[in-house]
Amino acid sequence: MTSPVEPDNGEDERQYEVVVQQIEHLVAVEYERSSAYTNLVMAVGYAGVFGIWSFVKDDLDPRSSLLVALLFLISLAAFIFNEVFQGYNREKANRKVAKLTQQGSTIDELINSYKRIADERAVKAALVWPWAWSVATGAGLLSVAVLLFEIGSQLVNALR
Repeated sequence: MTSPVEPDNGEDERQYEVVVQQIEHLVAVEYERSSAYTNLVMAVGYAGVFGIWSFVKDDLDPRSSLLVALLFLISLAAFIFNEVFQGYNREKANRKVAKLTQQGSTIDELINSYKRIADERAVKAALVWPWAWSVATGAGLLSVAVLLFEIGSQLVNALR
């Protein structure tokens, strides 16, 4: 008896491969879209937190100010690591495509190869991105929490 996801003959195997390729392509496209949006949101968040922290850091407890800076740095380092990895991954895929163009492939072969290479790149990127995003977002949100707590404490003390 065969598994419900494994093909059992030649025609089924071809259909299975087509479905797998389509799913990989959909995952790749969705990853690219969500990654671009998340990067925009994170960049705006970094600018906001840095601006607020720069404005109030002299009024904060020195340890809290350093903790905010450290968490912010960890978050930024994870974000930058991810972007450097993604850039390397894109460049590696671009070199593969450039090599294909020099081999005298037909247009259809180039298009199919490009889609396959782009999908492979996006799948690799999608494996790293959740880890980098988790560290960057977690540390960033912790820095915001410390900043909010300190601002709130300073405000309560000022109102007494």
